[in-house]
Amino acid sequence: MKKHFFLKGSERFKEIYKSGRRYSKKGIQLIVLNKNRNHTSPKNAKIAAVDKIDIKIGISVNRKYGNAVRRNRAKRQLRALCSEILPDMEEGFHILLRPNDDFKHMEFHESRKTVRDLFIKAGVLKQ
Repeated sequence: MKKHFFLKGSERFKEIYKSGRRYSKKGIQLIVLNKNRNHTSPKNAKIAAVDKIDIKIGISVNRKYGNAVRRNRAKRQLRALCSEILPDMEEGFHILLRPNDDFKHMEFHESRKTVRDLFIKAGVLKQ
């Protein structure tokens, strides 16, 4: 996944936590904010225009998840899954993925199906 699609900045993360819709399945929680529909104006109008057309994906792994090796492995897996799904995604969404303890024990193909199901449930994938 290219850096262009990374969600950066604590303000954007806070906005997603505050205003985003939450979907969860075994092993992962998905928080989605549709920037085309939700119209909270950031301080910079240029950023607002870019946010409406771009897809931004953030991954948040709690420190309780495990040591750095486990957390980084989970982030790598989620980035790989998102890069597979990225061409099928609608524009204008800010997405936050949060794995939990069940994600540690999932096989890669299980986590792929779970993430894809969550994206379909959230309406992020193109029909």
